Amino acid sequence: MIILFDSFSAYDSKVSLTLLVESHMWAQSGVLLAICSYILWGITPLFYRLLPGAQPLELLAQRLIWSIPLLLLVRLFIKNRTRWRAVLQDRRSIFMCLFSSLAMAVSWCTFTYALTHQQVLAASLGYFINPLFSIVLGVIFLKEKLNPAEKWAVILICAGVGYQLWMYGQLPILALVMGGAFAIYGLIRKFIRF
Repeated sequence: MIILFDSFSAYDSKVSLTLLVESHMWAQSGVLLAICSYILWGITPLFYRLLPGAQPLELLAQRLIWSIPLLLLVRLFIKNRTRWRAVLQDRRSIFMCLFSSLAMAVSWCTFTYALTHQQVLAASLGYFINPLFSIVLGVIFLKEKLNPAEKWAVILICAGVGYQLWMYGQLPILALVMGGAFAIYGLIRKFIRF
């Protein structure tokens, strides 16, 4: 796209249009990254089927171990880096990180258990229920107020969740644990300052 702007005669026009396109591309890349992450997350059940004897805790440990080098690699490309000294001095945030990691471990382990025990529907339902839990926690603990449109959205979410629960035919404990743990993780992350 930038090559097309070379045909413009005024340098300022070319620069401003280039900056506009680049900023638009960065905004679009967030959407693209989200789509890619959801696709990867969606094919996870297929990957777990290739590991028939693996235990959920073993798979959780593998996820954690392989996440470390990946995150270190990503960190190399991030321009706004957190200073480690400032992080280590913020005891409250470190304490909250511990609790958020426990909530995430519960969510991941429950997800892995569901997938390795042929309960993919329960895993899907857990992430379908999660936004409702997040809204409830936000209203209760963060004192967030819902405007009328958001209240209607919550009513529609409740109807959708209620229908899915009715179709499921039983109380999906795994889905409730997964959705609740992930919502608690999101709530705790709001209180971490780095």
